[in-house]
Amino acid sequence: MIDGATLLGWADSDERRRRGGRPATTLLAAIAAGLALAAVAVAKGGWLDGARPVPSPGFLIAVALVAMVPTMMMAPHRMFWRADAAMVARLPIPGAALWQVALVRARRGALLGVVIAAPVAALTLAADPATGGRFAAIVGALALVAAALMPAVCVGAAHAVASGQADAASRALAGDYAVATTTLLGALPGATVAGAVIATAMTGGWVRDGIDPRGPAIAIGLAVVALLAAVIAGRAAPQVMPRAMREVAALDRQILAHLEIHRATGLERAVAARLGGGAGLVFDRMARLMRRRYPLFALGGALAGIALVAIGLGRPADADRWLAAALAGAGAIAVLLARATAQPAIELPRASATLPIAPAAVTTARRALVGLWLAWWIAAPLVVAIVASPTPARTALWLLGGGAAGAAVVALRRR
Repeated sequence: MIDGATLLGWADSDERRRRGGRPATTLLAAIAAGLALAAVAVAKGGWLDGARPVPSPGFLIAVALVAMVPTMMMAPHRMFWRADAAMVARLPIPGAALWQVALVRARRGALLGVVIAAPVAALTLAADPATGGRFAAIVGALALVAAALMPAVCVGAAHAVASGQADAASRALAGDYAVATTTLLGALPGATVAGAVIATAMTGGWVRDGIDPRGPAIAIGLAVVALLAAVIAGRAAPQVMPRAMREVAALDRQILAHLEIHRATGLERAVAARLGGGAGLVFDRMARLMRRRYPLFALGGALAGIALVAIGLGRPADADRWLAAALAGAGAIAVLLARATAQPAIELPRASATLPIAPAAVTTARRALVGLWLAWWIAAPLVVAIVASPTPARTALWLLGGGAAGAAVVALRRR
């Protein structure tokens, strides 16, 4: 039987072939992103003038989240919606091998997050070893969440979908308006990521002074829950993973092909009409498929918008830094959305090439979809945050830097 190492070797070889033999630059990109974050801390803290201040807790929490949240959000896609997922689902591959590959890919993503956070951690350790140790503990806990808890949550969600439990619960709660069962594959991991983000934000006091007892409790709790979930999922994986892979692949194709895909919203129809021609047709198709295939993007946009409004109006300590962190998350989601519009099942490049639609029309539709997401979820909260600030220009600069940093970190990382 095929083992995990063999399956992973095949997948890695296929990815190298898809890149056309170009060397992987993911690690170098992660190092560059980490050094850029450290440079921000150096410039803001006055290290170049001889001072050695400790970075603020808000900045440290933001670095930890920027480093780890993107790889957490990609967990279901690495397991069930990769380019080779449908082929793997049709092969007689043991569940243990599928689980082993999922864990390795999750660990790779977590390692890249650690690399991004490492320069800031080193800088903090040099300024204050105690604060640096606490920051390292938070990063380590989030790394365990990314490497162990997220794959386990995805296995649980896939089991609920494959066993019919998700469908039964959906119909019991919503009746004829039940949502697609594969939505759970994005919703459950998304809720887990949101919980981890909220828990991490609560450790700011402990990172600052080491007194708040919630900090170590949260860090230890995240680590313990992640390890226990991985053990439980590992025991269930031999029976669950093969069936889950087959059922998710089948349901995904069924749902995408079925006419129950919801029609575009009024706003989406207006944008499609404004684009007109081939671009309008492509936009309409992408918008409807995106809502069915990737509902997590809507959730991420809503959370980012709520965070911007809440921080902007509440004006906590280090409000500008927290606003920058929130917009960094939105920038990361926007880049992930742009990537999703360029790959199956949203876009089929080979199929599109056979249709009388210009490549420029597809590009225009992709940009319009990302632009609509930004306009709907992010634009108004940004205006609220800037207008509510006592120093609008300074807040706008922080927001610009945060959004650019979040987008750059994800843009430089491999899928």
